[in-house]
Amino acid sequence: MPSSKSTVNPSSVSTNRFPLTLVGAASNARVLQRELVQKTVHQIHEYNDEGDGMFLKPLIETKKFTDNWHKQIAGLSTEEVADMEDARAALEHYEKIYGIYEYCSELTELCNMVETRICANNPSLPMNMYRRSASSSMSHLFPEIEKCLEAYYNLLDDCEQYPDWHKKIQKELGGTVSYLALAMDESSRDLAVEISEPFRRFDQEKQLYFK
Repeated sequence: MPSSKSTVNPSSVSTNRFPLTLVGAASNARVLQRELVQKTVHQIHEYNDEGDGMFLKPLIETKKFTDNWHKQIAGLSTEEVADMEDARAALEHYEKIYGIYEYCSELTELCNMVETRICANNPSLPMNMYRRSASSSMSHLFPEIEKCLEAYYNLLDDCEQYPDWHKKIQKELGGTVSYLALAMDESSRDLAVEISEPFRRFDQEKQLYFK
């Protein structure tokens, strides 16, 4: 008589589930990617807070599935491996897009902090007349503004071959960064143009941000 006991090997069940799980994760990443690219590039932390971290989940899946990749696909057919490679590529592509949003969001937060310190130099704002900080002097702020400009232009240059992304970043992040460059008084800005490549580039392209 046939044995009533199961003869299914648990390890084979786990392996057989891997293709379906990975394809499902890739499909979810594609859906989230379509939603994410319609949002502004500098608020990824807010999107994750509102969505219970849903935009982070594909990144977790990517790490889980790419660790021990060769072990994961062992025993699969050629067709299954091809499907897995396609799914992995979709997850890695999503990771690159998420990286752009994360970079822009963190740069925006840094710009906002520098902007707050710049505002501390405005005597017309309440309480500013009662406090002064050496860290808010333009001599201290200049290197930080320069680094913000440099980080922004590095990202733009990385996206040079992708005009849609280049335009989106320029439109949605450029205004924040350009404010910092214009926060300096005119004489200081003229000097910055002479000694700083990021400032020089901004001076040549500033009309892009004031259409």
